[in-house]
Amino acid sequence: MLPLKNTIADGLRLSVPGQNPYPIIEKYVDEIILVEDEHIVAGMRTLAKDAKLIAEPAASIGVGALLAGSIDVKPDEKVCAVLSGGNWDLSDLAEIYKVAE
Repeated sequence: MLPLKNTIADGLRLSVPGQNPYPIIEKYVDEIILVEDEHIVAGMRTLAKDAKLIAEPAASIGVGALLAGSIDVKPDEKVCAVLSGGNWDLSDLAEIYKVAE
């Protein structure tokens, strides 16, 4: 059991992986990367600004990790970040996308 950390990506907040996904993760995942909320928000903002996509925080974590430089990407390498879900609240989105004056 892992300690729960408060995060904007509440869709990823769990203390124990589920019975079904754990064997898949154990077999196929080489590395787990931690991504701070500030990078998740940067990913959400980039997706909205550049791709015109509104993605929930948990779905934006891959883009956030890429923007933070947490994933080593070679110059000619193709990268895919999966966007999914709709776990967001309109008032939360307003705060995330608020532009500083």
